[in-house]
Amino acid sequence: MPQGAYYIIKRVWDWYKGMYRKWLVVKVDKPHPSIARGFRAVTFKKYPSLSLSELVHWRCVDERLASLEGKFLGEGEFEKLMREYIHRCSKDKESLDRRLRKLELLLKAQVIKPERGKTEYPLSVYYERPEDMYLVAKRAKEEYRLGEWVYVYVFKRRFCIASLKRGIAFYLPLDSDEVSVEASRNLDSDSVELLGKAVRAIDSMLKDSHDDDETLKTVREVTAYTLMLHEMFK
Repeated sequence: MPQGAYYIIKRVWDWYKGMYRKWLVVKVDKPHPSIARGFRAVTFKKYPSLSLSELVHWRCVDERLASLEGKFLGEGEFEKLMREYIHRCSKDKESLDRRLRKLELLLKAQVIKPERGKTEYPLSVYYERPEDMYLVAKRAKEEYRLGEWVYVYVFKRRFCIASLKRGIAFYLPLDSDEVSVEASRNLDSDSVELLGKAVRAIDSMLKDSHDDDETLKTVREVTAYTLMLHEMFK
C-alpha cells in the first residue's frame, strides 16, 4: 500500500454535467493548496478519486463527516474514518463488501507524479472552466470540427483533440515518432473514447470533403497509432 498519501473530501460542481454538485474523495501525494481551493470536478481528474456515495450512503453524511470537507487527512486517519462509516451505514453484507472493495481500490491506487521539465505525449488535460477551452482554440493555426462539440486544433508542432462539452483536451505531436509508448499505455477511458470517436469522424471527413488535406491525414495517422499502442501494451 502506498505510504504518505493524503485524502480530501470535496463538494464539487461538475459544470459539464449541468452544474451537478457532488461529494468527491480525492487521493493526492501531498496537501496541494490548489486542491483545497478547487471546486469543479474536472480539477481532480488527474488524481485517484471516487464519489463519496460509493463509500458512505448520503443519509449517513452527518455533521462530523461534513465538517471534514476541504481538509486533508493522512492515510491512516482516512482509512479508519471510512471503515467506521462503512460498517455503521451498510444495510447488508453485500453492500458492506462492495463499499470495502471500493475503499481498498482507492487505498491501493497510485498517485502518478509527473517528471519536472519533461512533457510526454499523449497528454490529457482537463480544463476547469469552459473559457479556458476557448483560449486553446484561439492559439490554433488550423481548426477542424468533428461534430458533437469535438474539435481538432492544430499548432506548430502538435495538435489536440478537444471535447468542449466534457472539458477535455488531448494533446499529441504531429510526428508519430514522438509518441510515448508508456503514456499511450496509461491512457484513461475518457481519452480512449474521445480518440476513437475522432478517428471515425476524421475517416468520414477524408472520404468526403477533405480527401487531399495532408494535415488532417497526419492527425488521423498519429491518433490511430496512439490507440494501437494503447491496445498493444495496456
